[in-house]
Amino acid sequence: MDITKIKSGAVLKVIGDFLYLFATSTILGATIGLFTAYVLKALYFGRHSTDREVALMALMAYLSYMLAELLSLSGILTVFFCGIVMSHYAWHNVTESSRITTRHIFATLSFIAETFIFLYVGMDALDMDKWKTTQASFKTSIGIFGVIISLILLGRAAFVFPLSILSNFMSGNSEKAPITFKHQVVIWWAGLMRGAVSIALAYNQFTFSGVTQDPVHATIITSTIVVVFFTTLVFGF
Repeated sequence: MDITKIKSGAVLKVIGDFLYLFATSTILGATIGLFTAYVLKALYFGRHSTDREVALMALMAYLSYMLAELLSLSGILTVFFCGIVMSHYAWHNVTESSRITTRHIFATLSFIAETFIFLYVGMDALDMDKWKTTQASFKTSIGIFGVIISLILLGRAAFVFPLSILSNFMSGNSEKAPITFKHQVVIWWAGLMRGAVSIALAYNQFTFSGVTQDPVHATIITSTIVVVFFTTLVFGF
């Protein structure tokens, strides 16, 4: 692919599509989260019933994901912001027993799902068909891997350090302790690991039932696997 042949209109279209997807997915997730908080607080149905409160929160979160997928939006982004809004509003409108139950249920489900993803990656990493389908030389694969790691390092730094400086500036006169440079480095380092979400997105976008015959798609899958293994083993310790 010749980068010089990419037109400015195509670049603007990609940026516009990204902003549209980000904005609409965020609004949808936040709206469903606020609606859930309203239902739990204002309506009698399910109030003071741990079973119903937990079920309502879980089903509404799943509903946000399904609606996003039906509307061709980002399901992960939608359910992410839905969860943020729920944690700030809906979670405080339920009983104490429901809070404890939801905390442990969602933590358990998250752990099981992430374990399953990594188990699948470990088993699929030995699938020689994908590595043969890539048709990329060892030198090219190393180059792709290096570029991805560099982008991860730079992208994480571009968010962590400026936002930390902004946070320190906005809370300069308050009693809140500033984020020191050492803490900023720790925050930057802690977020370098790529994991379940990266793998799930790659497989969802570039494979059909975990199988692909496209060399480019196979290269993306294998590169993602290598990056996840490397960042988990190196940055995870």
